[in-house]
Order: sequence, then C-alpha cells, then structure tokens
Amino acid sequence: MKKKKNGVFEAVGWKRALTCIAQNLKKILSESGSQSVGVISSARATNEDNYAAQKFARAVFKNQIT
Repeated sequence: MKKKKNGVFEAVGWKRALTCIAQNLKKILSESGSQSVGVISSARATNEDNYAAQKFARAVFKNQIT
C-alpha cells in the first residue's frame, strides 16, 4: 500500500493502511451517519461474496439494503 506524504507516495504496511481506513470510516459514520456510506456489489460476484457484502453493510455500517 502507498500513502501520500508531502505530495509524494510512500509505501506503508497493510496494518497501517487498514488502521487508517477503519479510523476514517468511524469518523464518517459518527459525523454523517450510516446513510453516508455504502457497499457496491456486482452480479458477476458469487452469491457468497454478495451475501458477505450485505452482512458487512448491515453489521458494520448499520445499513439496510434495499
């Protein structure tokens, strides 16, 4: 993974990248609510992948998929 620092990309580890993503998602959810985020899936994905995406959205984002 890479992160931009002073306008230049630098390599970072997966742990740091995922921590950054989690922190930003928590911030967005707390400031804007669960309707501000979502999950995009595909008809080309397997049923299992789409099911996992749906469960993730409901459990983590507290979204109801319509």
